[in-house]
Amino acid sequence: MGIKHMRNFLLLLIFSAFSTGQLSGQVWPGDVNNNGVVNGVDLLYLGTVFGSSGPLRAEEDTNWEAQPIIEAWGSFFPNGVNHAFADCNGDGTVDEDDIDEAIKNNLGQTHDGSGLGDFNNGIPGFDIPVEFSPSLSFDEGDLMLKIGLLLGNETLEVEDFYGLALQLSYTSSFIDEPSFDFALTEDSWVDGPEEEHSVVLFEDDEDKGKMELAITLTDPTQSRTGRGRIGAFSIVMEDIIVGLIQDTFSIQIDSIVLINSEISKTAIVPDTISLILSEDLLILSNEASSTIQTPIVQTYPNPNPGQFLISADESIENIRVFNVLGQEVPINAHQTSSRELMVEIPQVSPGTYIITGQIAGTRFTEKVIINR
Repeated sequence: MGIKHMRNFLLLLIFSAFSTGQLSGQVWPGDVNNNGVVNGVDLLYLGTVFGSSGPLRAEEDTNWEAQPIIEAWGSFFPNGVNHAFADCNGDGTVDEDDIDEAIKNNLGQTHDGSGLGDFNNGIPGFDIPVEFSPSLSFDEGDLMLKIGLLLGNETLEVEDFYGLALQLSYTSSFIDEPSFDFALTEDSWVDGPEEEHSVVLFEDDEDKGKMELAITLTDPTQSRTGRGRIGAFSIVMEDIIVGLIQDTFSIQIDSIVLINSEISKTAIVPDTISLILSEDLLILSNEASSTIQTPIVQTYPNPNPGQFLISADESIENIRVFNVLGQEVPINAHQTSSRELMVEIPQVSPGTYIITGQIAGTRFTEKVIINR
C-alpha cells in the first residue's frame, strides 16, 4: 500500500471512530472538565449542558476511580472534553444526581492533573468586584450574622452571567461548632431562593476553615446581565463559645471565576472582611428573645437619618447602640416625656444598628436603620 493510500486509510479510520461515537477515555466522577481536580468549577461546566443526554456508560458508578467511556456523546466543551464527562454517574442524563452523587461526594478529590487555570481573580479598580455586606438579623430568637454577596457596582456590571465559583477561607476560633450556610435571597438578581433556574453547591470544611461555593444557571437561554446581591452566607451566633470577651472573624475569597454559557471566563476581584466579635455582641444575642416576648417598644421613624424616638409603656433607661460588628457607637439621648426618648446617632454610616435598653428592669432589643 502506497503512502497516499495509507494516509487516506488512516483518515477514514479516524472519521469512522468519531462518526460512530467511539471515544477512548476515562471519567473520574465529578471532574467534569477533566483537569484533575473536583471543585466548584466542575459544576459550572455541568450547568452549561444540564438536562442533556447521551449514551450510558457500561456501569453507573460514582466511586472515585477511573470509569471507562465506551461511547462518546455528540458534542464537546470548549476545552475539548466530551460532554460524556458531565454524566458523572453514567446513567445517560446530566441532572442533579450527577451533582449530589459525584461532584459533592468527590469534592476536593484529585487524580492526574493540577486544576490550574480554573479560576480568574481580577485586578482591583479594573475588573468587576464582588463584595461582602454584613448585617445582623433575628431568626426565631437567635441572633444571625448574615454576610451578603454582592457582584458588580455602578460602573462595572456583569454583561453575561451564567455561573460563579468561589473558594473561601475563614477563621472560626470563636465558634464552637460552625453552622455556616449559603442561600440565594429574595432580592437576588440571579435566581430566587427556590432555585427554579439554578443549582447552588455549598460545602463547608470546618476542620480546614475552607468553604466552596458555586452557582450555575441550568438553561443557556436564562443568562443574566446586571449587578447587585446574589445571596447571603449565614452564621447562627448561638454557637459562640461561652466566656469569650473579644475575637475577630475573618472571611476571604481566595479564588473566584465567572463564566457565560459558552464557558468564557470573566475576571472578578475577590473581597475580604473582618468582623469583631465582642462581649457586647454576646449580650445582644442573649437579649434577642426579649424583643419577641415583650413587644412593648416603638422606634420611629424607621428608617431615619440618624435621629429617632423610642416610646414605651414605662420609662426607658440604659440606652446603648451597636453597629453590625458588635461595636458600641456614641449617641445623644434625652427624655421628651416620661415614656419617650429622643436618640441622635451622629457621624455614622448608613446601615442597620441594634438598640438595647431597659424598661421597668426588663431588657429589650430593637433594630433601627440609618438612611441619611
